[in-house]
Amino acid sequence: MGLELNNPRNCYKQAFKEEFIDDMETWNEILASRNTTAHIYSEEDYENIKGKIMNN
Repeated sequence: MGLELNNPRNCYKQAFKEEFIDDMETWNEILASRNTTAHIYSEEDYENIKGKIMNN
């Protein structure tokens, strides 16, 4: 399609626009969890994020 999507947020926004995905809220949560995992320093935080991912 000639698109240059340089980050995950732009990729899934385009996928939503093209109707490949239909739940933008879930994808926002997934991206937020992904970004948070780069700064996890506790087992409890890790388990919370893992739980969210496993339940989606």
